[in-house]
Amino acid sequence: MKVTEIVIGNKYHLKGDIINGYKDGKPYISPEEVTRKVTDVTDTYVSCECGRKFLINENLAIEER
Repeated sequence: MKVTEIVIGNKYHLKGDIINGYKDGKPYISPEEVTRKVTDVTDTYVSCECGRKFLINENLAIEER
């Protein structure tokens, strides 16, 4: 599934990279996998109701639930 097909408010299974704080002044990227409602989509990330922000890159996998 593509990011452009996401409907805000629907539940999706997301697997990919998130910004998990900062280390040495740079974003710390870590892998994550969750099933949550999507609350926002920008050019850079997909945001979930739990606050996680998945980076839109080659590692992002999306499945509708």
